[in-house]
Amino acid sequence: MALRFRHLLLTLVAVLVLLAAGLWLARERLVREVLRPWLVTEAARVLDGEVVLDDLRLAWGRVELQGLRLAREGLDVDVDALRIAFTFDGLLLRRLEEVVVLRPDVHLKLPLSDADEEATPLSLPGRAPFSVTAWTIEEGRLQVDLQDDSYVVRELAANGNFGEELHFVGAARVGAGEGVGVTLNGGGLWQDGLELTLEELAVDERPLLAKPVTVRPEGVGDLQVEVALPSFSSVEASGFLAAIDRPVPWPEGMQWQVTSPAAVLRLAASRPVLRL
Repeated sequence: MALRFRHLLLTLVAVLVLLAAGLWLARERLVREVLRPWLVTEAARVLDGEVVLDDLRLAWGRVELQGLRLAREGLDVDVDALRIAFTFDGLLLRRLEEVVVLRPDVHLKLPLSDADEEATPLSLPGRAPFSVTAWTIEEGRLQVDLQDDSYVVRELAANGNFGEELHFVGAARVGAGEGVGVTLNGGGLWQDGLELTLEELAVDERPLLAKPVTVRPEGVGDLQVEVALPSFSSVEASGFLAAIDRPVPWPEGMQWQVTSPAAVLRLAASRPVLRL
């Protein structure tokens, strides 16, 4: 009896091994004809937009998405490649080991039109739905259109971790031509709603924030930004305005300098208040 049971167990193991091997050998067809269409459909449903995925590659512990595009009201996202590394133990804990985003291009249009505002808003869960041990963004680009104006952030590079506790650092260039360099770092919590804190923000290596800035994406509480500098002159202001392709608002040839300038921008009930 014991011999028969052992023989049956070995047969079952052999069948499972052969089945797994067959699935692995046929994985490209399964990924192309089953997994990729399902992933596109589910992503479009969750994000309430149009999703395109050129290619999906699966290897042991790794997934790579190539040619990922999302089109939603007021938002267009184009990513050359998205690489995800995972372990099976980590998946059981809703954890990814690494996420790398290559050459993302994000185009955001604000304010939304009346038709856009009727689109289903993206809602955030109360807690982080998963965690990422390490994430990286390389060669990113962001364009924000504000009615007649357009702002471009390029050469974006950032990294950090993601989860109920998260941290990030980033650098980019803003504006036309050489533009100005921007660096930042911060962190946040996603335990009872998402709360992000910007600890440091610098433009061309000059720190701008007088104190950290806290942002709650779902609008809980006020957003207050306090900017303080030792000094600020017409030369620096002209360079910054030229970098973002904006005209100088004072008479040509006028020179000025302000000592210890400070400004406070507060958003309360979606209405901005600026205090100098």
